[in-house]
Amino acid sequence: MNVINNLGATKYIVLPFNRQEITFTNRNGDDLLVKLSSGEVVRVKDFFDIPRHLLLNPEQGKYIQLLDINDVSGSILSTKTLTSSEATALLGNDLHMLSSQASSDVLLSDGLYKGVAETSTITADDAISGAALGLGIFGAAVGIASTTGVFNSDSDNDSANSTETVTNPDGSTTTTAKTDTDGDGVADTTTVIEKDPSGKTTKETVTVDKNNDGKPDSVTETVTNADGSSTTTTKTDTDGDGVADTTTVIEKDPSGKTTKETVTVDKNNDGKPDSVTETVTNADGSSTTTTKTDTDGDGVADTTTVTEKDPSGKTTKETVTVDKDGDGNPEKTTETVTNADGSTTTTTKEDTNDDGTVDSTTVAEDKDGDGNPETTTTTADTDGDGKDDTTTVSEDTNSDGKADKVTTTVDTDEDGTPEKTTETVTNDDGSTTTTTKVDEDDDGKLDSTTVAEDKDGDGNPETTTKVTQNDDGTTSTSVTSDPDSDGKNLETVTTTTDKDGNVVSTVTENDKDGDGTPETITTKKDTNGDGNNDTITVSKDFDDDGKVDASKTTVDINNDGNPEKVTITSTDPFTGEIVTTTTEDENDDGTIDKTTVAVDKDADGIPETITETITERDGTKITKAFVDSDDDGKLDSVVVTIEHPNKTTTTETGTITTDENGTQTIKYEVDKYSNGKAISGRTDTVDKDGNVVKSEYDVNNDGTTDSITTREFDDKGNNTKELIDKNADGKPEVIKTNKFDEHGNAVETDVDLNADGKTDLIVTRKFDEKGNALKELMDLNADGTPDKVTTNEFNAKNQLIKSSVDQNNDGKPNSITEKEYDIYGNNVKEYHDRDGNGEFEYSTTNTFDELGRVIKADKDIGLDNKIDSTKTYEYLDDVLKDYRVIYDNNADGKIDRVDTFLYNDKGDALKQIKDNDLDISNGIDGYTLFDYSEYYTKHIGKSSFYNSDDTPEYELIYHYDDKERVIGADTDKGIDGSIDSKVTFKYDDLDNQIEFSTHYSSGNKYKTLYFSDTEPSSYEAYGHYVKHVEYYYDSPGEIKQSIDYGQYGVTKETNYKQDGSEISTEIFSYDNDKGSLIYYVSDSSYVDGNVDGNSDVIHYYQDTTITSDNNIGLMSIGLMKDNMSLTISDTVLDKIANNDNSHKVKVSSQKSGDQLHLDGNFTKTTETESYYGQDYVKYTDEAGNALIVDPDVTVNII
Repeated sequence: MNVINNLGATKYIVLPFNRQEITFTNRNGDDLLVKLSSGEVVRVKDFFDIPRHLLLNPEQGKYIQLLDINDVSGSILSTKTLTSSEATALLGNDLHMLSSQASSDVLLSDGLYKGVAETSTITADDAISGAALGLGIFGAAVGIASTTGVFNSDSDNDSANSTETVTNPDGSTTTTAKTDTDGDGVADTTTVIEKDPSGKTTKETVTVDKNNDGKPDSVTETVTNADGSSTTTTKTDTDGDGVADTTTVIEKDPSGKTTKETVTVDKNNDGKPDSVTETVTNADGSSTTTTKTDTDGDGVADTTTVTEKDPSGKTTKETVTVDKDGDGNPEKTTETVTNADGSTTTTTKEDTNDDGTVDSTTVAEDKDGDGNPETTTTTADTDGDGKDDTTTVSEDTNSDGKADKVTTTVDTDEDGTPEKTTETVTNDDGSTTTTTKVDEDDDGKLDSTTVAEDKDGDGNPETTTKVTQNDDGTTSTSVTSDPDSDGKNLETVTTTTDKDGNVVSTVTENDKDGDGTPETITTKKDTNGDGNNDTITVSKDFDDDGKVDASKTTVDINNDGNPEKVTITSTDPFTGEIVTTTTEDENDDGTIDKTTVAVDKDADGIPETITETITERDGTKITKAFVDSDDDGKLDSVVVTIEHPNKTTTTETGTITTDENGTQTIKYEVDKYSNGKAISGRTDTVDKDGNVVKSEYDVNNDGTTDSITTREFDDKGNNTKELIDKNADGKPEVIKTNKFDEHGNAVETDVDLNADGKTDLIVTRKFDEKGNALKELMDLNADGTPDKVTTNEFNAKNQLIKSSVDQNNDGKPNSITEKEYDIYGNNVKEYHDRDGNGEFEYSTTNTFDELGRVIKADKDIGLDNKIDSTKTYEYLDDVLKDYRVIYDNNADGKIDRVDTFLYNDKGDALKQIKDNDLDISNGIDGYTLFDYSEYYTKHIGKSSFYNSDDTPEYELIYHYDDKERVIGADTDKGIDGSIDSKVTFKYDDLDNQIEFSTHYSSGNKYKTLYFSDTEPSSYEAYGHYVKHVEYYYDSPGEIKQSIDYGQYGVTKETNYKQDGSEISTEIFSYDNDKGSLIYYVSDSSYVDGNVDGNSDVIHYYQDTTITSDNNIGLMSIGLMKDNMSLTISDTVLDKIANNDNSHKVKVSSQKSGDQLHLDGNFTKTTETESYYGQDYVKYTDEAGNALIVDPDVTVNII
């Protein structure tokens, strides 16, 4: 603090400052304190002990200002700039010295300037020179010193307040009032009022600086216009940085009413307002307030609020517009209208994608104006087509601010039919019920309804029930339970029922952490409608990432505990590799028939390898190894390994190409014996569903297709049609059409044998639940009536244990075979009933080695437990190519014959070595060479038989038709090039051999075999009706006699004349049950002169009642055994008796005890006829027919 003391009687003190440098003055005792804008304070000691005046000389005498100091407070009351005369009058001669006064000098008048420094009373402790203070001393009696102290240390706080009025020469005034509002002794508020000469205020400025740091907290400037209107501008510095951050401008009309108020806030003083609020007040008192806010500081307002009020000050409308990016397309606009009754309507429009189009509109209606809308409706355009498709209505019925009911309706296609409706009802106890109805296909019918019950209202429903109407007519009900309402340990059970209410599936989902991703899913299905779950799938998500880490699906259709199919999928937690293994038990016998393993190394959903292993019913094991080498989802190669029951192995190696439609072409090379040599080829075409739709066969692997089979399939994978092109000429020869049941069994096969569009053969089948064919009915002529019926029985392992063949569909089996198996599935024993009478004629017992090959076959004829013949098989290698058959025809332990068969690498028999005389060690007895000619590369073209010394015995040369069937063979005895005999073969339309004839070299037949069953092999062949005809010729070569042989012997004998006409025919009839002869009929020209097809003579060997069938023209009856009984009626006799013989029939007996039974219409006469030296008795009936009876026959008239 600077101190001016030792004033003495000085009345005028002149300070070298201008008025603006003095912030305020204050009285402190008798001292005057002057605070400068520099922060320094000048204390004028004893200023108030006598009347004194304070003057200012700011510019070295150019003008003098007189300060009017308040004697009480010491504040400046006014400031007056003196005229020259006023200054001269006041200062006198001292005035001229001001022009030379330094800016830092203090001038003291009243002659005291003559004094010298020694008159100063400055103490030694605090007195300093004026030069040290920057102040010169002009006058001997005045001293300036610096001392410490507190400004306004006087207890009188009012001394800090001052008011100063400056009157300008034109009469206008400026009044400055300084006020200490916080009582700290320092004025913090300065008010400057400017008035015009008339005394009207033209401007008022109020500056507030609470902490007196020279940085005003606020500056308010009011400018009053000539018409009385005014503009008040207030600038406020709220953060004390010396720069105003809020500016308020208030405009008033001449009456003093505010017409406009604008508040601008710029917190960081970057020149970009944070907000601008403008309120315009209309003449009627209503107002509109617009607030624009820039929240991101980019200089562009992103929120605009417009509030409209009525004259009473009540808000009638408020609109809030949000445009975050400042592109002129507001993202959100909210408009609230307040009605006269206090109710409000708030409308909010949102443009969520900022494309300039409103996406949603919300209307909230508050009827009582309490701030809690009773109804809130939101409409939204979620797909951006310009049309609202979603409507949400929220209802607050009790006006508590909480929605009691919320309904959301979704109509995506805007057709008036909502696809989804959700309604949430909140009850008084806080519990909620949410109902969601969904019409997924928008047909106006509900597809699903979901009800979620939240009893405690915590947002986690304890129970959620969803009912879905599925397209297939089933209904699915899902129940999600959260008993403790913590959103964890959720269990969802979905039950699907059919139209009758039967449960078809149940799905249980367990979500322990409640994240919406179940860790365990268990699915149970009833696929066949029997009320039992036959398909169960359990899926595990161990790491809860939404992907299945392991799963198991078990299919057990009949619920017998033996699943038909099991699929297990597992993921390696370290490599991510996915392995899916499927095992199938197709016949449900408890044994796996097929195993499929798919390996997806990179877990991209495309397995790189797929391996299928199939075990056929006969024990054949087929392994297919597929490889997708480039992981493109298309298989590239396959290796098929076929392990046969006899332990031979066939390998098929295929390359796969796949077209854009997913159709595969697999080209195989077939290595029949897995010795590295392909002997045939095949090309399969496989559609996208895995069906082999076409197979092209190259039997000899010469690159040329030999036959083609084309197949058609239904959507279940059933082979519905098969076209067989046997010679690969593009035209199928045989067409098979199959029909299937719901289990995939071929219940009917229609065969068109010549591809003329007409069915020639029909085979129907009946299956058990395991797919075994229990019965097969063959309609050989497609007339609708089965001609042959085969009935089969199977054991628990689906092995055929009994087969009965009814050749003529008369309900009686003609042959029966029963089979037995060992634990390995080998057919160890067969029983044969050749005539179907229920008694087995013989059995065959087979012995197998460890490789499943037959090594011995024992035949027991008559089933007396005695072996009647034995075949022993010796294999010369391990793949069943070269082998030896040893025959013991009478089971006496001695070898009767040994046949050895040698094969080439392609599996073709090349040589048969024979040994017939039990001297194996001494050499062979003969051999046969098999030749495969160039033309018939797939068949034997020639068989050459040689003796042990290599001399030729005979040769068979085979002939084939265009269907590759052998139709003949020529015999060249001695192999000298000349044909000595021939054989021919005939087939039916099914390629079954029906006739085998042996011819002389001339071509004449001398023996023919006829087969009435399929696949005949020999007279002893089980299930075959084989008959043969032998022909006899006279020396010129004309036929002399033919004899037909059937199952039980001769069935027909025909004798011929030289011209080839028949002389006589005899037909023999047998008992099918016993095989014994019943009778034979003779139609002879020796009896009636011709062979006319009528029965001239009948010889009976069993008791018989004569009928009229095939006995027309009968002349004689013979009884051929003792004690026979023959019955005949007059009506039958009338039909069968020969007209040319006066309807007489002779009855004779070759034995004794024979009887003839006649009905009551016969009468014994006294007439007789003599035959063979005996008198035969005549019996007649009413029609005149007569029986001439041997007297050795007893006649009974009934």
